Amino acid sequence: MRVSANITSGFGQRFTYARLDEYFVRIPKGLRNGLIFYFMIFGVFANLLSLYIEPDLTTLKFFIALLRIAKSALLLLPILLAFKGVGILHPLLFPFLLSLARKIFQDPLFLVSPFITKGVGLRYSSAIQNIPSNLETLNILTELTAVLWLGFIYVGYFAFKAKGWRLKNLKVVPSKQRFQIMILLAMAILFGFLQTQGGLTAWISAWGDGGRRETFEDIGPIIRLIGILYIVPLAWFASRQNVAFKQPLFVLGAVIFLFNGYLASGSRSSVLDVIIAFLCVWMLVKNKIPTRTAFLAGAVFFLLFGLLGEIRKASTYLEGDFEWSNVDLGVENISEAASSEIAIRSSLDPDVVIIERVPKQVDYIYGKTYLAAIFFWVPRVIWPDKPHGAGYYTGREILEVGTGVPPSPQAEAYWNFGFIGVVLIALLNGMLLRLLSVLHIKNRFNKGWIIIFVVVITSSLSLNSLGVTELLQRLIFVIPILKLLRLL
Repeated sequence: MRVSANITSGFGQRFTYARLDEYFVRIPKGLRNGLIFYFMIFGVFANLLSLYIEPDLTTLKFFIALLRIAKSALLLLPILLAFKGVGILHPLLFPFLLSLARKIFQDPLFLVSPFITKGVGLRYSSAIQNIPSNLETLNILTELTAVLWLGFIYVGYFAFKAKGWRLKNLKVVPSKQRFQIMILLAMAILFGFLQTQGGLTAWISAWGDGGRRETFEDIGPIIRLIGILYIVPLAWFASRQNVAFKQPLFVLGAVIFLFNGYLASGSRSSVLDVIIAFLCVWMLVKNKIPTRTAFLAGAVFFLLFGLLGEIRKASTYLEGDFEWSNVDLGVENISEAASSEIAIRSSLDPDVVIIERVPKQVDYIYGKTYLAAIFFWVPRVIWPDKPHGAGYYTGREILEVGTGVPPSPQAEAYWNFGFIGVVLIALLNGMLLRLLSVLHIKNRFNKGWIIIFVVVITSSLSLNSLGVTELLQRLIFVIPILKLLRLL
Protein backbone atom coordinates (compact mmCIF):
# COMPACT_ATOMS: atom_id res chain seq x y z
CA MET A 1 0.00 0.00 0.00
CA ARG A 2 1.31 3.46 -0.87
CA VAL A 3 1.24 6.06 1.89
CA SER A 4 2.02 9.76 1.40
CA ALA A 5 4.00 11.20 4.26
CA ASN A 6 6.90 13.44 5.22
CA ILE A 7 10.14 11.91 6.39
CA THR A 8 13.35 13.36 7.74
CA SER A 9 16.26 11.77 5.89
CA GLY A 10 19.67 12.19 7.49
CA PHE A 11 19.99 15.35 9.59
CA GLY A 12 17.00 17.54 8.80
CA GLN A 13 16.35 16.73 5.13
CA ARG A 14 12.69 16.13 4.37
CA PHE A 15 11.08 14.34 1.45
CA THR A 16 7.44 13.79 0.57
CA TYR A 17 7.13 10.22 -0.54
CA ALA A 18 4.94 7.28 -1.27
CA ARG A 19 6.80 4.51 0.48
CA LEU A 20 10.30 6.02 0.16
CA ASP A 21 11.88 2.55 0.12
CA GLU A 22 9.99 1.83 -3.10
CA TYR A 23 12.17 4.38 -4.87
CA PHE A 24 15.02 1.89 -4.42
CA VAL A 25 12.91 -1.29 -4.72
CA ARG A 26 11.23 -2.38 -1.51
CA ILE A 27 12.92 -5.21 0.40
CA PRO A 28 10.55 -8.17 0.85
CA LYS A 29 10.11 -9.33 4.41
CA GLY A 30 11.56 -12.74 3.55
CA LEU A 31 14.74 -11.20 2.14
CA ARG A 32 15.08 -8.86 5.09
CA ASN A 33 14.79 -11.78 7.52
CA GLY A 34 17.19 -13.77 5.36
CA LEU A 35 19.81 -11.01 5.57
CA ILE A 36 19.44 -10.83 9.34
CA PHE A 37 19.86 -14.61 9.45
CA TYR A 38 22.94 -14.24 7.24
CA PHE A 39 24.44 -11.78 9.73
CA MET A 40 23.72 -14.07 12.67
CA ILE A 41 25.33 -17.07 10.92
CA PHE A 42 28.17 -15.53 8.90
CA GLY A 43 28.80 -12.46 11.03
CA VAL A 44 28.27 -13.70 14.59
CA PHE A 45 28.08 -17.50 14.74
CA ALA A 46 31.00 -18.15 12.36
CA ASN A 47 33.35 -15.85 14.28
CA LEU A 48 32.25 -17.12 17.71
CA LEU A 49 32.67 -20.70 16.50
CA SER A 50 36.16 -19.88 15.22
CA LEU A 51 37.04 -18.59 18.69
CA TYR A 52 35.60 -21.68 20.34
CA ILE A 53 37.58 -24.18 18.26
CA GLU A 54 40.75 -22.09 17.90
CA PRO A 55 43.58 -24.34 19.23
CA ASP A 56 45.86 -21.41 19.99
CA LEU A 57 43.58 -18.63 21.15
CA THR A 58 45.30 -15.33 21.91
CA THR A 59 44.03 -11.90 22.88
CA LEU A 60 44.84 -10.61 19.40
CA LYS A 61 42.84 -13.36 17.72
CA PHE A 62 39.92 -12.57 20.03
CA PHE A 63 39.94 -8.94 18.88
CA ILE A 64 40.27 -10.01 15.23
CA ALA A 65 37.02 -11.98 15.58
CA LEU A 66 35.29 -9.05 17.28
CA LEU A 67 36.37 -6.67 14.51
CA ARG A 68 35.03 -9.09 11.90
CA ILE A 69 31.68 -9.18 13.69
CA ALA A 70 31.68 -5.36 13.76
CA LYS A 71 32.50 -5.25 10.04
CA SER A 72 29.61 -7.60 9.25
CA ALA A 73 27.26 -5.47 11.35
CA LEU A 74 28.30 -2.29 9.52
CA LEU A 75 27.77 -3.91 6.12
CA LEU A 76 24.19 -4.75 7.09
CA LEU A 77 23.51 -1.74 9.31
CA PRO A 78 20.64 -0.43 7.11
CA ILE A 79 18.88 -3.78 7.60
CA LEU A 80 19.76 -4.34 11.27
CA LEU A 81 18.63 -0.82 12.27
CA ALA A 82 15.79 -0.72 9.71
CA PHE A 83 16.88 2.53 8.06
CA LYS A 84 13.85 4.26 6.56
CA GLY A 85 13.85 4.55 2.79
CA VAL A 86 16.58 1.97 2.16
CA GLY A 87 15.59 -0.45 -0.57
CA ILE A 88 17.50 -3.18 -2.40
CA LEU A 89 19.17 -0.75 -4.84
CA HIS A 90 19.94 1.92 -2.24
CA PRO A 91 23.61 2.99 -2.44
CA LEU A 92 24.17 2.06 1.22
CA LEU A 93 22.98 -1.53 0.75
CA PHE A 94 23.34 -2.54 -2.89
CA PRO A 95 27.18 -2.93 -2.87
CA PHE A 96 26.92 -5.56 -0.12
CA LEU A 97 24.05 -7.40 -1.82
CA LEU A 98 25.94 -7.40 -5.13
CA SER A 99 29.10 -8.72 -3.46
CA LEU A 100 27.11 -11.42 -1.66
CA ALA A 101 25.38 -12.50 -4.87
CA ARG A 102 28.71 -12.76 -6.66
CA LYS A 103 30.15 -14.90 -3.87
CA ILE A 104 27.21 -17.29 -3.93
CA PHE A 105 27.01 -17.66 -7.71
CA GLN A 106 30.76 -17.92 -8.25
CA ASP A 107 31.38 -20.26 -5.33
CA PRO A 108 28.27 -22.02 -3.93
CA LEU A 109 30.40 -23.72 -1.25
CA PHE A 110 30.65 -20.28 0.35
CA LEU A 111 27.27 -21.03 1.95
CA VAL A 112 28.75 -23.79 4.13
CA SER A 113 31.99 -21.98 4.98
CA PRO A 114 30.89 -20.96 8.53
CA PHE A 115 30.60 -24.65 9.50
CA ILE A 116 34.02 -25.80 8.29
CA THR A 117 36.19 -23.28 10.08
CA LYS A 118 39.37 -24.50 11.81
CA GLY A 119 39.77 -21.47 14.00
CA VAL A 120 40.39 -17.75 13.63
CA GLY A 121 41.76 -17.57 10.11
CA LEU A 122 44.55 -15.08 9.51
CA ARG A 123 44.61 -13.31 6.15
CA TYR A 124 47.75 -13.04 4.05
CA SER A 125 48.59 -13.17 0.37
CA SER A 126 49.52 -16.45 -1.30
CA ALA A 127 51.93 -14.45 -3.47
CA ILE A 128 54.25 -13.92 -0.47
CA GLN A 129 56.20 -16.94 0.75
CA ASN A 130 57.61 -15.59 4.02
CA ILE A 131 54.82 -15.10 6.54
CA PRO A 132 55.62 -12.30 9.04
CA SER A 133 55.82 -13.04 12.75
CA ASN A 134 53.40 -10.21 13.57
CA LEU A 135 50.63 -11.55 11.32
CA GLU A 136 48.02 -11.29 14.09
CA THR A 137 48.77 -7.59 14.60
CA LEU A 138 48.63 -6.99 10.85
CA ASN A 139 45.23 -8.70 10.67
CA ILE A 140 43.92 -6.50 13.48
CA LEU A 141 45.07 -3.37 11.62
CA THR A 142 43.55 -4.65 8.37
CA GLU A 143 40.17 -5.37 9.98
CA LEU A 144 40.30 -2.05 11.84
CA THR A 145 40.91 -0.26 8.54
CA ALA A 146 37.77 -1.90 7.09
CA VAL A 147 35.69 -0.95 10.16
CA LEU A 148 36.91 2.67 9.97
CA TRP A 149 36.13 2.79 6.26
CA LEU A 150 32.56 1.53 6.66
CA GLY A 151 31.89 3.61 9.76
CA PHE A 152 32.96 6.90 8.22
CA ILE A 153 30.99 6.20 5.04
CA TYR A 154 27.88 6.31 7.24
CA VAL A 155 29.11 9.48 8.94
CA GLY A 156 29.65 11.16 5.58
CA TYR A 157 26.28 9.96 4.29
CA PHE A 158 24.20 11.24 7.22
CA ALA A 159 26.17 14.45 7.83
CA PHE A 160 25.94 15.69 4.23
CA LYS A 161 22.84 17.73 3.35
CA ALA A 162 22.67 17.06 -0.38
CA LYS A 163 20.02 18.90 -2.39
CA GLY A 164 20.48 17.42 -5.84
CA TRP A 165 18.74 18.67 -8.97
CA ARG A 166 16.06 17.56 -11.39
CA LEU A 167 16.87 16.53 -14.94
CA LYS A 168 14.57 17.54 -17.77
CA ASN A 169 11.90 14.86 -17.92
CA LEU A 170 11.06 14.22 -21.57
CA LYS A 171 7.45 13.12 -21.91
CA VAL A 172 7.75 11.48 -25.34
CA VAL A 173 8.94 7.86 -25.38
CA PRO A 174 11.50 7.29 -28.18
CA SER A 175 10.00 5.52 -31.15
CA LYS A 176 10.61 1.89 -31.98
CA GLN A 177 12.32 2.99 -35.19
CA ARG A 178 14.82 5.13 -33.28
CA PHE A 179 15.77 2.20 -31.08
CA GLN A 180 16.09 -0.05 -34.13
CA ILE A 181 18.40 2.41 -35.86
CA MET A 182 20.54 2.74 -32.74
CA ILE A 183 20.74 -1.05 -32.30
CA LEU A 184 21.86 -1.46 -35.91
CA LEU A 185 24.40 1.35 -35.53
CA ALA A 186 25.77 -0.26 -32.35
CA MET A 187 26.07 -3.63 -34.11
CA ALA A 188 27.86 -1.94 -37.02
CA ILE A 189 30.39 -0.43 -34.59
CA LEU A 190 31.06 -3.79 -32.92
CA PHE A 191 31.36 -5.86 -36.08
CA GLY A 192 33.23 -3.10 -37.89
CA PHE A 193 35.82 -3.05 -35.13
CA LEU A 194 36.24 -6.84 -35.22
CA GLN A 195 36.61 -6.67 -39.00
CA THR A 196 39.44 -4.11 -38.70
CA GLN A 197 41.23 -6.52 -36.36
CA GLY A 198 41.05 -9.41 -38.86
CA GLY A 199 37.96 -11.07 -37.42
CA LEU A 200 36.97 -12.50 -34.03
CA THR A 201 39.53 -15.33 -33.97
CA ALA A 202 42.39 -13.01 -34.92
CA TRP A 203 41.30 -10.49 -32.28
CA ILE A 204 41.19 -13.09 -29.50
CA SER A 205 44.58 -14.36 -30.64
CA ALA A 206 45.95 -10.83 -30.19
CA TRP A 207 45.12 -11.02 -26.46
CA GLY A 208 47.76 -13.69 -26.01
CA ASP A 209 50.30 -12.08 -28.32
CA GLY A 210 51.93 -9.64 -25.92
CA GLY A 211 49.14 -9.42 -23.37
CA ARG A 212 45.72 -7.77 -23.28
CA ARG A 213 46.98 -4.54 -21.71
CA GLU A 214 49.49 -3.97 -24.49
CA THR A 215 46.90 -4.90 -27.13
CA PHE A 216 44.45 -2.27 -25.88
CA GLU A 217 47.03 0.45 -25.23
CA ASP A 218 46.37 2.50 -28.38
CA ILE A 219 42.67 1.77 -28.88
CA GLY A 220 41.31 2.44 -25.39
CA PRO A 221 38.47 4.82 -26.40
CA ILE A 222 36.96 2.45 -28.97
CA ILE A 223 37.21 -0.45 -26.49
CA ARG A 224 35.31 1.61 -23.92
CA LEU A 225 32.66 2.63 -26.46
CA ILE A 226 32.05 -0.97 -27.50
CA GLY A 227 31.91 -2.04 -23.87
CA ILE A 228 29.05 0.35 -23.10
CA LEU A 229 26.90 -0.28 -26.20
CA TYR A 230 24.69 -2.61 -24.16
CA ILE A 231 22.86 0.48 -22.89
CA VAL A 232 21.05 0.75 -26.24
CA PRO A 233 18.98 -2.43 -25.69
CA LEU A 234 18.93 -1.57 -21.97
CA ALA A 235 17.31 1.80 -22.70
CA TRP A 236 14.86 0.11 -25.08
CA PHE A 237 14.02 -2.32 -22.29
CA ALA A 238 13.52 0.52 -19.76
CA SER A 239 11.33 2.58 -22.10
CA ARG A 240 9.21 -0.16 -23.66
CA GLN A 241 9.53 -3.03 -21.23
CA ASN A 242 6.20 -4.69 -21.97
CA VAL A 243 6.75 -4.90 -25.72
CA ALA A 244 10.54 -4.96 -26.09
CA PHE A 245 10.86 -8.75 -26.00
CA LYS A 246 8.34 -9.00 -28.84
CA GLN A 247 10.84 -7.26 -31.14
CA PRO A 248 13.33 -9.70 -32.75
CA LEU A 249 15.92 -6.96 -33.22
CA PHE A 250 15.81 -6.15 -29.51
CA VAL A 251 16.30 -9.81 -28.55
CA LEU A 252 19.18 -10.17 -31.03
CA GLY A 253 20.80 -6.97 -29.76
CA ALA A 254 20.41 -7.96 -26.11
CA VAL A 255 22.10 -11.32 -26.73
CA ILE A 256 24.96 -9.83 -28.77
CA PHE A 257 25.61 -6.99 -26.37
CA LEU A 258 25.60 -9.34 -23.42
CA PHE A 259 29.03 -10.32 -24.69
CA ASN A 260 30.19 -7.10 -26.35
CA GLY A 261 32.39 -6.09 -23.41
CA TYR A 262 34.08 -9.46 -23.47
CA LEU A 263 34.44 -9.44 -27.24
CA ALA A 264 36.04 -6.01 -27.06
CA SER A 265 38.43 -6.48 -24.14
CA GLY A 266 38.24 -10.03 -22.79
CA SER A 267 36.63 -8.78 -19.55
CA ARG A 268 34.35 -11.46 -18.12
CA SER A 269 33.03 -9.14 -15.43
CA SER A 270 31.48 -7.04 -18.20
CA VAL A 271 29.07 -9.93 -18.89
CA LEU A 272 27.92 -9.88 -15.27
CA ASP A 273 27.55 -6.09 -15.43
CA VAL A 274 25.11 -6.41 -18.33
CA ILE A 275 23.07 -9.15 -16.60
CA ILE A 276 22.85 -7.13 -13.39
CA ALA A 277 21.97 -3.94 -15.29
CA PHE A 278 18.94 -5.59 -16.92
CA LEU A 279 17.83 -7.04 -13.58
CA CYS A 280 18.18 -3.62 -11.91
CA VAL A 281 16.13 -1.86 -14.59
CA TRP A 282 13.45 -4.53 -14.30
CA MET A 283 13.34 -4.05 -10.52
CA LEU A 284 13.19 -0.25 -10.75
CA VAL A 285 10.28 -0.37 -13.21
CA LYS A 286 8.36 -3.20 -11.52
CA ASN A 287 9.47 -2.49 -7.92
CA LYS A 288 9.96 -6.16 -7.13
CA ILE A 289 12.63 -8.82 -7.41
CA PRO A 290 12.60 -11.32 -10.29
CA THR A 291 13.79 -14.09 -7.97
CA ARG A 292 13.72 -17.03 -10.38
CA THR A 293 15.24 -15.01 -13.20
CA ALA A 294 18.01 -13.77 -10.88
CA PHE A 295 18.99 -17.29 -9.81
CA LEU A 296 18.87 -18.53 -13.39
CA ALA A 297 21.05 -15.61 -14.51
CA GLY A 298 23.53 -16.37 -11.73
CA ALA A 299 23.80 -20.02 -12.73
CA VAL A 300 24.30 -19.06 -16.38
CA PHE A 301 27.00 -16.56 -15.45
CA PHE A 302 28.86 -19.18 -13.37
CA LEU A 303 29.18 -21.37 -16.45
CA LEU A 304 29.98 -18.39 -18.68
CA PHE A 305 32.68 -17.27 -16.23
CA GLY A 306 34.49 -20.57 -16.69
CA LEU A 307 33.85 -20.82 -20.43
CA LEU A 308 35.03 -17.30 -21.22
CA GLY A 309 38.03 -17.87 -18.98
CA GLU A 310 38.90 -21.00 -20.96
CA ILE A 311 38.75 -19.01 -24.20
CA ARG A 312 41.00 -16.31 -22.77
CA LYS A 313 43.37 -18.87 -21.28
CA ALA A 314 43.69 -20.68 -24.60
CA SER A 315 44.70 -17.39 -26.22
CA THR A 316 47.22 -16.59 -23.50
CA TYR A 317 48.87 -20.01 -23.40
CA LEU A 318 49.11 -20.26 -27.21
CA GLU A 319 50.63 -16.76 -27.38
CA GLY A 320 48.75 -15.54 -30.43
CA ASP A 321 47.99 -18.88 -32.12
CA PHE A 322 44.45 -19.22 -30.76
CA GLU A 323 42.15 -21.82 -32.29
CA TRP A 324 38.58 -22.58 -31.19
CA SER A 325 39.38 -26.31 -31.23
CA ASN A 326 41.77 -25.75 -28.29
CA VAL A 327 38.96 -24.61 -25.98
CA ASP A 328 37.60 -27.32 -23.68
CA LEU A 329 33.82 -26.87 -23.77
CA GLY A 330 32.99 -29.61 -21.26
CA VAL A 331 30.62 -28.38 -18.54
CA GLU A 332 32.61 -30.13 -15.79
CA ASN A 333 35.86 -28.56 -16.94
CA ILE A 334 34.25 -25.13 -17.24
CA SER A 335 32.83 -25.37 -13.71
CA GLU A 336 36.18 -26.49 -12.29
CA ALA A 337 37.98 -23.71 -14.15
CA ALA A 338 35.64 -21.07 -12.71
CA SER A 339 36.00 -22.34 -9.14
CA SER A 340 39.79 -22.69 -9.48
CA GLU A 341 40.32 -19.17 -10.75
CA ILE A 342 38.06 -17.65 -8.10
CA ALA A 343 40.11 -19.43 -5.41
CA ILE A 344 43.39 -18.21 -6.90
CA ARG A 345 42.15 -14.62 -7.13
CA SER A 346 40.89 -14.65 -3.55
CA SER A 347 44.16 -16.03 -2.22
CA LEU A 348 46.17 -13.10 -3.62
CA ASP A 349 44.48 -10.80 -1.02
CA PRO A 350 46.88 -7.81 -0.98
CA ASP A 351 45.36 -5.79 1.88
CA VAL A 352 47.38 -7.26 4.76
CA VAL A 353 50.61 -6.94 2.78
CA ILE A 354 49.85 -3.27 2.08
CA ILE A 355 49.33 -2.66 5.80
CA GLU A 356 52.58 -4.51 6.51
CA ARG A 357 54.80 -2.77 3.98
CA VAL A 358 53.43 0.80 3.92
CA PRO A 359 55.20 3.01 4.89
CA LYS A 360 58.08 0.94 6.33
CA GLN A 361 59.19 -0.69 3.07
CA VAL A 362 57.07 1.11 0.47
CA ASP A 363 56.33 4.81 0.78
CA TYR A 364 52.87 6.38 0.64
CA ILE A 365 51.86 7.28 -2.91
CA TYR A 366 50.07 10.50 -1.95
CA GLY A 367 47.06 10.35 -4.22
CA LYS A 368 48.80 8.94 -7.29
CA THR A 369 46.14 6.31 -7.96
CA TYR A 370 43.32 8.85 -7.60
CA LEU A 371 45.08 11.09 -10.14
CA ALA A 372 44.94 8.13 -12.52
CA ALA A 373 41.14 8.13 -12.19
CA ILE A 374 40.78 11.91 -12.55
CA PHE A 375 43.05 12.17 -15.61
CA PHE A 376 42.02 8.94 -17.29
CA TRP A 377 41.03 10.96 -20.38
CA VAL A 378 44.60 12.15 -21.03
CA PRO A 379 46.25 9.85 -23.62
CA ARG A 380 49.43 8.16 -22.43
CA VAL A 381 51.07 9.32 -25.66
CA ILE A 382 50.75 12.89 -24.34
CA TRP A 383 51.57 11.98 -20.73
CA PRO A 384 53.85 8.89 -20.81
CA ASP A 385 54.31 8.88 -17.02
CA LYS A 386 50.61 9.23 -16.24
CA PRO A 387 49.83 7.35 -13.01
CA HIS A 388 48.17 3.95 -13.11
CA GLY A 389 45.38 2.53 -10.97
CA ALA A 390 46.03 0.89 -7.61
CA GLY A 391 45.94 -2.65 -9.04
CA TYR A 392 48.92 -1.90 -11.28
CA TYR A 393 51.11 -0.73 -8.38
CA THR A 394 49.88 -3.41 -5.98
CA GLY A 395 50.86 -6.22 -8.33
CA ARG A 396 54.29 -4.77 -9.05
CA GLU A 397 55.39 -2.99 -5.88
CA ILE A 398 53.54 -4.86 -3.12
CA LEU A 399 53.07 -8.45 -4.29
CA GLU A 400 55.70 -8.38 -7.05
CA VAL A 401 53.67 -10.69 -9.29
CA GLY A 402 53.89 -8.59 -12.45
CA THR A 403 50.14 -8.37 -12.99
CA GLY A 404 47.38 -6.14 -11.69
CA VAL A 405 45.86 -7.06 -8.31
CA PRO A 406 43.27 -4.47 -7.17
CA PRO A 407 43.24 -3.87 -3.39
CA SER A 408 40.13 -3.00 -1.42
CA PRO A 409 39.07 0.69 -1.40
CA GLN A 410 40.20 1.10 2.20
CA ALA A 411 43.61 -0.46 1.51
CA GLU A 412 44.07 1.87 -1.46
CA ALA A 413 43.13 4.88 0.69
CA TYR A 414 45.61 3.74 3.36
CA TRP A 415 48.43 3.33 0.81
CA ASN A 416 47.79 6.84 -0.49
CA PHE A 417 47.48 8.79 2.77
CA GLY A 418 47.62 6.43 5.76
CA PHE A 419 44.79 6.09 8.28
CA ILE A 420 43.82 9.75 7.85
CA GLY A 421 43.28 8.94 4.19
CA VAL A 422 40.96 6.07 5.11
CA VAL A 423 38.83 8.45 7.19
CA LEU A 424 38.74 11.33 4.69
CA ILE A 425 38.14 9.25 1.56
CA ALA A 426 35.40 7.28 3.37
CA LEU A 427 33.71 10.55 4.42
CA LEU A 428 33.79 11.77 0.81
CA ASN A 429 32.49 8.38 -0.35
CA GLY A 430 29.54 8.64 2.03
CA MET A 431 28.74 12.18 0.87
CA LEU A 432 28.68 11.07 -2.75
CA LEU A 433 26.36 8.17 -1.86
CA ARG A 434 23.98 10.64 -0.21
CA LEU A 435 24.05 12.85 -3.33
CA LEU A 436 23.36 9.83 -5.54
CA SER A 437 20.39 8.74 -3.41
CA VAL A 438 18.88 12.25 -3.44
CA LEU A 439 19.34 12.54 -7.22
CA HIS A 440 17.56 9.25 -7.70
CA ILE A 441 14.63 10.28 -5.53
CA LYS A 442 14.21 13.49 -7.55
CA ASN A 443 14.64 11.90 -10.99
CA ARG A 444 13.19 8.42 -10.46
CA PHE A 445 10.59 8.81 -13.25
CA ASN A 446 13.15 9.90 -15.83
CA LYS A 447 14.07 6.90 -18.03
CA GLY A 448 17.40 8.45 -18.93
CA TRP A 449 18.26 8.86 -15.25
CA ILE A 450 17.28 5.25 -14.55
CA ILE A 451 19.92 4.14 -17.07
CA ILE A 452 22.54 6.46 -15.55
CA PHE A 453 21.68 5.29 -12.03
CA VAL A 454 21.98 1.63 -13.02
CA VAL A 455 25.31 2.26 -14.78
CA VAL A 456 26.61 3.98 -11.63
CA ILE A 457 25.54 1.35 -9.10
CA THR A 458 26.78 -1.53 -11.27
CA SER A 459 30.12 0.18 -11.95
CA SER A 460 31.35 1.31 -8.56
CA LEU A 461 29.93 2.86 -5.41
CA SER A 462 33.33 2.90 -3.70
CA LEU A 463 35.98 5.55 -4.18
CA ASN A 464 38.78 3.46 -5.64
CA SER A 465 40.81 4.19 -8.75
CA LEU A 466 39.63 1.19 -10.75
CA GLY A 467 35.93 1.71 -10.07
CA VAL A 468 35.96 5.49 -10.54
CA THR A 469 37.94 5.23 -13.79
CA GLU A 470 35.57 2.64 -15.23
CA LEU A 471 32.53 4.69 -14.18
CA LEU A 472 33.79 7.92 -15.75
CA GLN A 473 34.83 6.10 -18.92
CA ARG A 474 31.32 4.67 -19.21
CA LEU A 475 29.49 7.93 -18.50
CA ILE A 476 31.43 9.73 -21.24
CA PHE A 477 29.67 7.50 -23.77
CA VAL A 478 26.41 6.84 -21.90
CA ILE A 479 25.24 10.46 -21.80
CA PRO A 480 25.66 11.16 -25.56
CA ILE A 481 23.97 7.85 -26.42
CA LEU A 482 21.01 8.75 -24.19
CA LYS A 483 20.90 12.15 -25.88
CA LEU A 484 20.71 10.46 -29.29
CA LEU A 485 17.89 8.28 -28.00
CA ARG A 486 16.15 11.44 -26.68
CA LEU A 487 16.06 10.10 -23.15
CA LEU A 488 17.93 13.12 -21.75
